[in-house]
Amino acid sequence: MNKKSVLLGLAAVTLLTACSNGQDSKTEATNHGKEVTASVTEDIHGDIFLYDSMIDKESNSIISPYGIRDAFHPIVKYAENESKTELNHILEVSDSVTSKYDEYNENAVFDGTNGLMIVNKAYAGKETGAEEIEQINYKNFEETFNKILSEASGRDLKITVPENVEYSSGVLANAIYFSNAWNYEKRTISWDGKDVQAFGGTELPIEQVKEANNHIDVLRIPYNVENGNDYSLYIICDNSDSDTDSVDAFMADTTEDELHDLLDFSEYKRLYGYDSLDFIVPDFSVENDPNLIEKLRDIGISSVFSKNTKDFSTIGNLRIDAVYQLSTFSANENGSGVDVSEKEILEDTTEKEEGTKYVRADSPFVFILKDDTTNDIIYMGRIADPSL
Repeated sequence: MNKKSVLLGLAAVTLLTACSNGQDSKTEATNHGKEVTASVTEDIHGDIFLYDSMIDKESNSIISPYGIRDAFHPIVKYAENESKTELNHILEVSDSVTSKYDEYNENAVFDGTNGLMIVNKAYAGKETGAEEIEQINYKNFEETFNKILSEASGRDLKITVPENVEYSSGVLANAIYFSNAWNYEKRTISWDGKDVQAFGGTELPIEQVKEANNHIDVLRIPYNVENGNDYSLYIICDNSDSDTDSVDAFMADTTEDELHDLLDFSEYKRLYGYDSLDFIVPDFSVENDPNLIEKLRDIGISSVFSKNTKDFSTIGNLRIDAVYQLSTFSANENGSGVDVSEKEILEDTTEKEEGTKYVRADSPFVFILKDDTTNDIIYMGRIADPSL
């Protein structure tokens, strides 16, 4: 089997935030996980809110809750009045967590190939008088930030500034790049008359799946990380026995605390009634529109962007003109190239083996990349059509 690589690139507002969800009556808990350190965002709730507000339900979509908050944390300590209220209560970024973001960003481990890289920049024009913010000539902003991204990641990560955009005050830009790998069998499957590239198999132990309810499965696929924190990809999908698409309704009804519990496998043992796990997840790639300002306005962040704001007058004539996010995530297995037979297609037609839990991400599903050491969510996304 070849390595499966998952590559993650993000430029602009991006944030990692903690999340998980509760055990079903069929689960048994025991404390066999390693000690988990305090989360950067342990007192911050809002991942579900950002998911519900910013994920496009009509197409493949991705956001980074951590990155969004991380982008704003350098300026929140200077904010007053409505801008401070918006950042505190909508994004839940406060003065008390700014040092935690700085520490997390500095301690992120990236060796040039694998790991987590975070670049977070707040820029201000010289005419603003905001000397506490890094000064920049906005004519060179795109080139300057993209050079930092490419040098830090070793890849051609970049943002593109829309034509005819003029800056006169402040710009927030954040980049998160994640790269790691695991080994799973590559499969070509037949689904709805289409050949779909996928990965999976029976190598994951049964301890890596939960049933959120009778319709929803939660699959955890850990990465093998040699240095730094531990990361996992979580797949929230319909139960293989379900004949309805229930993921969207489940996410709409799930609270922040329930999501937090669901993604917490540290004290989780296994599903009762099963001895093994058989899973298939289609390859998928997602990227977003890098300009976040309109989506942020839609969720109520407006005073920060107002041309008439005086909310940053403690450091100068500052307002935020733009927030950029370049976010890409790829989950594709190079694998062994083994074709899955008709007996192994996503729409299982064969009799299932007793004691085996089957997980099939063959309808719209949610994916989450999480730092399991801190319980911070790096990315949340939704795949609208797994066959594409």
